[in-house]
Amino acid sequence: MTNTEKLLIAQQLKQGLGYTDIAKALGMSVNTVKSYCQRNGLRRSWTTTAPVKAETVCRQCGSALIHTPGRKKKQFCSDACRMRWWHAHRELGRNARAARCQACGKEFVTDRAQKYCSHSCYISARFGAYTNSNAVSECSNTQIS
Repeated sequence: MTNTEKLLIAQQLKQGLGYTDIAKALGMSVNTVKSYCQRNGLRRSWTTTAPVKAETVCRQCGSALIHTPGRKKKQFCSDACRMRWWHAHRELGRNARAARCQACGKEFVTDRAQKYCSHSCYISARFGAYTNSNAVSECSNTQIS
């Protein structure tokens, strides 16, 4: 590695470029750039990157999110908000599928191996506590259009 390449690596790191971008620009291996930077204590400069917009908000509660530069953008402010939102929006998940309740016959969306649309339908089918007409009226899940 020549001295000019070493200087170019240092300059491009200060500009906020990553190892992959620097390696492509100089026509060398990413591992060569990475090991050179690690051996010489060169770090990427985060202060020169574009400022993070504060307009992004949590998908569940709407509170403002603070993003860390160089990391994936946050969608939720906490794990609790993330779990609440995905529980309410199961139909948007990767594994979402339509299923038919074995007790009342309603169609519902689930991301699990689920046989019943609600707890009341499960009780009805398992213990016979309700008739099918009662189970249908007590189901809280809505039918798919």
